[in-house]
Amino acid sequence: MTFGQKVRKYRLEKNWEIEDLAKITGLSESAIKLYEYGIRRNPLPVAKMALASAFKVKPSELDDDREEDTNGGEADNPG
Repeated sequence: MTFGQKVRKYRLEKNWEIEDLAKITGLSESAIKLYEYGIRRNPLPVAKMALASAFKVKPSELDDDREEDTNGGEADNPG
């Protein structure tokens, strides 16, 4: 799950609109949308801390945990 997917998941679990999360964290609504849509993938540490605090989770729980392609892009082509 990506960082943005986690932000959306936690936000929806709290039944918050993007506007609510923006007010709680001090981040702009547009920044939150960019995270959730996966356009902005690497948040500034201060943004990540604000989001983690709002969701009452450790910042590391928001980390992108998708498996990286470690096979040189040839995972679908075993050779």
